[in-house]
Parts: sequence; C-alpha cells; structure tokens
Amino acid sequence: LFGGAKIPQLMRGLGKGVHEYKKGLAGQDDESDKTDSKQDAQAGKADKDENLDNEDKPLSEHLEDLRGVLWRCIAAWGVASVVAFCCKTPLFSIVFAPSRGDFFIFRGMEWLSQRLHWSALAPPDHTPSFIATELTAQFMTHLTVSLAAGFVLVSPYIIAKLYGFVAPALYASEKRAAVGIVTVGTVLFWMGVLLNYFVIFPFAYRFLSTYQVQPDVANQITISSYISLFLNLVADGRTVPIYALYLLSILVARHTAPRT
Repeated sequence: LFGGAKIPQLMRGLGKGVHEYKKGLAGQDDESDKTDSKQDAQAGKADKDENLDNEDKPLSEHLEDLRGVLWRCIAAWGVASVVAFCCKTPLFSIVFAPSRGDFFIFRGMEWLSQRLHWSALAPPDHTPSFIATELTAQFMTHLTVSLAAGFVLVSPYIIAKLYGFVAPALYASEKRAAVGIVTVGTVLFWMGVLLNYFVIFPFAYRFLSTYQVQPDVANQITISSYISLFLNLVADGRTVPIYALYLLSILVARHTAPRT
C-alpha cells in the first residue's frame, strides 16, 4: 500500500487537493470583493441621492450667494443695534445691575448668611461709582454696548443664515454633524453668558473695585474700564465667528475636493 510505486501517486493526489483548495479560496475572495465593491457603490449612490439640494455652481456664484448672506447678517445686526441704542435705560440697567449691592447673587448670599447665621458670608455694603474722564466717553460707551447687544441678539440668526448657505453642499451625515455641533455649542455659549453675568462678573467686579494696595489710594473706576471688563467676560462674541469659520471650511473643502 505504501510501497515505493505508490508514493509519487499519493504526492500527486495531495498536490492536486491543495491546488483545488487554494483555487476555491481564491474564488471566494474574488466573489467577496465584488460584493463589497457593489455595496460600496450602492452606498455612495444613495449618499449622493440624499444630497438633492447640492448643485454644481461656479465659485463666482457661491461668492455672490455668500455676499448676500453677509449683507443680510450685517443689516440684521444694524437693526438690532439701533433698537438697543434706543432702549438706553433698560439696556444700561442690565449692564450695571451686577455692580449694585442688591444684585441677585448678593441678595442670595445675604439670605444664606442669615439662614446659616454666618455673617462672614454676607457681602459688605458697596455703592458703585463711576467717572468719565473723556468728553466722548459716555457716548462711545453707549455706542459700543449697543453694538455688542445687537450682535448677541442676532447671533442665532447669523448662525442660521450661515448654516443655510453651507447646508446645500453637505451630505445628510455632514448636516447632522454640523447641526449637532452648532446646537450644542450655542447652548453652551448661552450657558456661559448667563454664568458669567450672574456669578463670575459680579464677584470679579466686587473684588477688583474694592481691592487696595494702600488705604490712601482710592479707586476711581472709569466707565470705559467697567464696560471693557463686562464685555470681555459676559458678551464675548467670539463663538459666532468660530461657527462661521467651521461652516465655511466645510464648504471650501467640499468645493475643492477632487471629484471621483
């Protein structure tokens, strides 16, 4: 059975079996590759079919559309700023409220100190006083605060217009990602504004306005320094330009990407 004459025959049979086995594996791999390629092509086609709003336009038309969006945003900002400028009394009541001793956070600390019988927790009495050292200081302060208030008020509109400009060039998955990032970022931005206004800025102002290196050195706070600190901590509008750059970068990447 295993004599010298049978060994070549057994080896040929073994080699033939290995060859058939390899051939079968190669056929399965080719069929799997064809199936994967077909599925990828169908997925790509479905993704493109979802982007029905995207039309090929030359760069000049995109720039023309962008110019219209920017002009509408600037017009909305201007209208909101004019409204804020006309509402001087309520606007500056909001701006100067954190400097007063009867502000929300200070009244809360006083109430808590009475409940806990802990007098050290109550903030000391403080009467704010500001001066204007330049002839145009108060008018420029009024104008600056009005512009900042108008920008904060129309920031949701600006973000919506910029997203509406970029959205036609995005696929469905990209739209979902952009909407999620902008929504979460906007909510966090407004939470930060409220936290700064009600908590951080009042304590920062109270500490800086009462701090003295010597008792003989009196603090005379200019209105411009107060507004500068207020705008830096509360009405910081850098978030909107960040969103604008993020959305526009998606559009530029989509427009300049090589077509396949």
